[in-house]
Amino acid sequence: MGIDRIDLDLKSKVLLIVSYFKVDEDGNLIKYNQIEKKHSKKEILNSFNSSLEVEYVNKRPEKFREGVLYILHTPAGRPDYIYSYVIE
Repeated sequence: MGIDRIDLDLKSKVLLIVSYFKVDEDGNLIKYNQIEKKHSKKEILNSFNSSLEVEYVNKRPEKFREGVLYILHTPAGRPDYIYSYVIE
């Protein structure tokens, strides 16, 4: 796993997966929504700030930091996955 910037090593098609969490009264994170949307590499590069932090992973992240994009390269014929997390 390496950390990069948004000058990304991506396939031409990507699947952006954004998970939304709330903090309950005990301080626990509770997932309440997830959005999955297909994008082209060009759309992704044009829509994100170039100073965003990126981490390449080999599986869906179990632990995360808000504001980091996690990129999972996939086998040929499938889009790369980009995971992002929002805590409200």
